[in-house]
Amino acid sequence: MIGVYALIFMTGIMGHCCVISYFACGRRCRPSSFSAHLVLSNLTICQLLYLLTCLPASAYKAIIGLTSKEWIFGDIACKMVPFL
Repeated sequence: MIGVYALIFMTGIMGHCCVISYFACGRRCRPSSFSAHLVLSNLTICQLLYLLTCLPASAYKAIIGLTSKEWIFGDIACKMVPFL
C-alpha cells in the first residue's frame, strides 16, 4: 500500500512539474491558444496542490487505519482535507 501511494505521489509530482515548466518556459503561444494554456496551467497547479496537501493525509489514514484516533496533521488540516 505504501508503494502505491509513493508511486502515485512521485509520478504526479514529476509530471505536473514538467507541465508547469513547459508552460512557464516554453514558446510563447498563439493568441488563440492562450486561454487553453491558461486553463491547463491552472488545472495542473490545482492538481499539484492536491498531491502536496491531500495525498499524504489520505495515505496516512489508509496506512494507519480508520480505527486510530491520532491525527498528526493538526486541527486545521483535519477539517480542511475532506473539502479539498
